[in-house]
Amino acid sequence: MIDPPFLIGLGVVTAVVVAASWLPMRRSWMRWSVRGLSVVLALLMAASAVNARYAYLPTVASAFGQTATDQVSWTQLRALERASGTGRGDGLRLGLSRRWVDLELHHGVVVSFPIPSTKSHFHARAAQVYLPPAYFESPRPFLPVIELLHGSPGSPPDWTRGGFADVTADKYAAQNSGFAPILVMPDVNGSWTSDSECVNGTRGNAQQYLTIDVRNAIVARFHARSDALGWAIAGLSEGAYCALQIGLRHPELYAAIGDFSGEEGPSVPGGVQRLFPGTPTQARQLAAGYDPAQILRHWNGLVRPPIWFEVGAQDVNVKAMAQLDLHARADDFETRFVAQQASVHSFAAWRNAFRDALPWLAGILSNSAPTDPGAA
Repeated sequence: MIDPPFLIGLGVVTAVVVAASWLPMRRSWMRWSVRGLSVVLALLMAASAVNARYAYLPTVASAFGQTATDQVSWTQLRALERASGTGRGDGLRLGLSRRWVDLELHHGVVVSFPIPSTKSHFHARAAQVYLPPAYFESPRPFLPVIELLHGSPGSPPDWTRGGFADVTADKYAAQNSGFAPILVMPDVNGSWTSDSECVNGTRGNAQQYLTIDVRNAIVARFHARSDALGWAIAGLSEGAYCALQIGLRHPELYAAIGDFSGEEGPSVPGGVQRLFPGTPTQARQLAAGYDPAQILRHWNGLVRPPIWFEVGAQDVNVKAMAQLDLHARADDFETRFVAQQASVHSFAAWRNAFRDALPWLAGILSNSAPTDPGAA
């Protein structure tokens, strides 16, 4: 969340201006100008209070548009790619500082990446992609991938702006000789307020986009692994529910799952008939195929991807997640269940959850690393 001194300062200024707005003034325009300013400051205080609870904008820089700690443009990324190996001069000729051309990078980079919806035709916004320091080694390794899904309302940069996923991955890489998985943060909804629940339905083929189009694009552009043991999927809130049901529906595509404060099942205002075509009965039948509890109750798969459940002890979804953990254990899934003390449904909890789960997820992926990206 925004630093407490900033909030305190804003509160003091707001109180002073509100009080001043009722002082006698010689000219009416002065009174109304000050009162107008007091309204603006009061709205800012209300927005800051909401943000303080959910920690969506953790710094002043993020409030002014910063989406990631080490965001780079495509020009900068291409220069870094060319600078790896023998072409170090390319980066300097393109105007990059030596900090960016230094091949002893102690941090990764984040780039905005529009992923074409070739198969799904889902109308998605540009994804965010984190590339660890190991990506810039020569020869470039085939790195594993963690697919991180945001919630609703929300957007792909949520995982770097509010979730600090890139910072967490940097710290992990610093302890592992520059190695960390590639993080791809795709759009799951198509707009800020939409809610696809990551199903193939009336709001688009979101699941087909996330399982096929995203993987194909990341493998093709970033030299990533394509095998099932090279990918994990995780998410927060709606995205956590998405990660769980996608991972359970497609165990042949993902080696591990991370569910951080996930919903119990597909849920949107107006009911599941807003997500699926047909009669209400038909919509409910289709929705059951995306319900993690139903999937686990009728599990007949040979592969059981391990699952990391993490949720705040004060989160509205804590009981549902605990029940899902029990269902998974009953079906012989390997699970981890972590309840953060005094945490609520917020980015502060999700930052902690990803920090806790990353070594576990990365360990599963790295332990199965093939020498060829297409190896099974």
